[in-house]
Amino acid sequence: MYPQTHFLFPFFLAEILVSFGYLNHWQALIAGLVGMLIDLDHPIEYALIKKKFSWREAWNNSVVTHKVEGRTFIHHLYGFLLFTTLCLILVFFYWKISLIIFLGYHSHILLDYLHLHFLEKKLKFKEFGFIFRIPRYEAVINLLLIIGIVLLIVL
Repeated sequence: MYPQTHFLFPFFLAEILVSFGYLNHWQALIAGLVGMLIDLDHPIEYALIKKKFSWREAWNNSVVTHKVEGRTFIHHLYGFLLFTTLCLILVFFYWKISLIIFLGYHSHILLDYLHLHFLEKKLKFKEFGFIFRIPRYEAVINLLLIIGIVLLIVL
């Protein structure tokens, strides 16, 4: 999934919790940022493998060739167990911070392992040297999430 989806999904979930009074809008925004920032491990992994740091090359390599997977342990079972344990420990001391991390991280992992290959037709374009191949279902999901967020904030 692309960064905007990893931002919008936890932000939407957190805005639902805002409507119930558990979080505020700033905390919902932070949950969205946590969900998106989990992917900072991709360029780091690329730099470690290729011995050079380039956002564009790491991005394009991930989108086009898939030769360097670009996922560190936080995208796998050990990372999942670590973040879950961290959230469970943190809930006793700072439950809102625990909830924000939980929403951001776990929604990110859910989206990464959500495979809708039967809807795989892609929108392809290039901007500033970055290649995009966004599945149409992801564009629809983004649109629905934006509508949902606007409705939650306005209503």
